[in-house]
Amino acid sequence: MATLNISSLGKVYPGGVTAVSDVNMDIDDGEFIVLVGPSGCGKSTILRMIAGLETITEGELQIDDRRVNELEPGDRDIAMVFQNYALYPHMSVRGNMEYGLKNEGLPKAEIAKRIAEASRTLRLEDYLDRKPRQLSGGQRQRVAMGRAIVRDPKVFLFDEPLSNLDAKLRTQLRAELKALHQRLGATFIYVTHDQVEAMSLADRIIIMNAGRVEQIGTPMDLYLRPATRFVADFIGSPAMNMFEGTVGEDRQSLVYHGAEQVHFAAELPVSAGQSVIMGVRPEHLQHAAEGQGQMDLTVGFLEQLGADTVVHGTLNGGDSVLSIRLHGVQTSAPGTRLPLTFAMENVHLFDAQNGARLN
Repeated sequence: MATLNISSLGKVYPGGVTAVSDVNMDIDDGEFIVLVGPSGCGKSTILRMIAGLETITEGELQIDDRRVNELEPGDRDIAMVFQNYALYPHMSVRGNMEYGLKNEGLPKAEIAKRIAEASRTLRLEDYLDRKPRQLSGGQRQRVAMGRAIVRDPKVFLFDEPLSNLDAKLRTQLRAELKALHQRLGATFIYVTHDQVEAMSLADRIIIMNAGRVEQIGTPMDLYLRPATRFVADFIGSPAMNMFEGTVGEDRQSLVYHGAEQVHFAAELPVSAGQSVIMGVRPEHLQHAAEGQGQMDLTVGFLEQLGADTVVHGTLNGGDSVLSIRLHGVQTSAPGTRLPLTFAMENVHLFDAQNGARLN
């Protein structure tokens, strides 16, 4: 197990292309950290710099208070699990798991002990003599994790390990990964573009955007108090409803498209006339009694999800897209107007210019 300290980390490729800039984070011993963000945001580059597979252009990386910028990957005491499994196809499961240990010169008895423990943990005892081609995708990924576990590294690195699997198997392996982390008590650093994976696995999430850290926090920190519009829009499914407008003179309304308004139960903590973006999550909107709504949803279409129904439409019949998540099976014909209400504590306000949180 290990702590990591990352200070002003940066990566600039030849030609001046900046992939990562000024990344700072402290990772505690035994934490499950998830780096998440859209494609090209720099999250995999950070992981590869930690692993030693990419050189560090700027800043410093320490593992257990030891600078490792110039150390070779094999000297950093880390293990990495890749998206494509990276198994030796001509070797058995046992051969793949013991290969690195043999290179380290460990005694046969110690190798056998580690493989037995890892295969038991990952339920691979019955597959040790099979080749990777004889395994399913989920079993291959378990072998890749087993190969990392037997090394007993200080830090485990995961680069989108579930992205090649179907939805049901991803859900199953997410639960297994979380349980594995709790059993091992090791430091996990995990990269994904899937915000559901990030929310369900992480102790803390690091949201990346265009090579920079947008926000670091627990899953609920990011869900309840997104620091920027980007974070608010990225976390949550369906995505947060966003409306850009101008705060009314009474500071209790948002005026958009020149005349349409959203009304609030209390004064907003911003100036009258200020341009803002209001965000409210679909699950925080409620169906109100006729005449009691703060806004109206004009129904477009419904997504029936079984336990919930997501109603998609437009705000007050205009052009602004609006979604609401309702409990249970709901039926509403296209064109129906639904009055909606919301609690003030569930309103998120962002600066219309730079996207920074205002409330």
